[in-house]
Amino acid sequence: MGANTFVRTACANNPEEAYEKAYAQAEFESGHQDGYSGDLNSKNGFVVVNKPQDVKLGVWLEALREGNLPQSLQTHAEEFARQHEIYDEKWESALCFEIIDHASKTMTKQYIFAGTAPE
Repeated sequence: MGANTFVRTACANNPEEAYEKAYAQAEFESGHQDGYSGDLNSKNGFVVVNKPQDVKLGVWLEALREGNLPQSLQTHAEEFARQHEIYDEKWESALCFEIIDHASKTMTKQYIFAGTAPE
């Protein structure tokens, strides 16, 4: 039994609504496959986390996916280890990052769900 990494994005008023949207999209695109889709719909929930302020989300997600924190980010090693443990556990929750577009007049909230799921 293998595992697959995924990243899903949804806009909503709160993380619960975003999770429902992203879950439904994963279900539509990846199917259910008895809980082994390798996507968000194989997860049993999410944990809201924050990336370090001085790190771009793409860099942080890539490090989580690779399981290797670059030398330049070693000051965040403790938080990385905590988040990577969640990210890498294929049977439990996904990570959830909230991204707020402060330039938008509506304060759009985007949620990014990431992790490893059974396939």
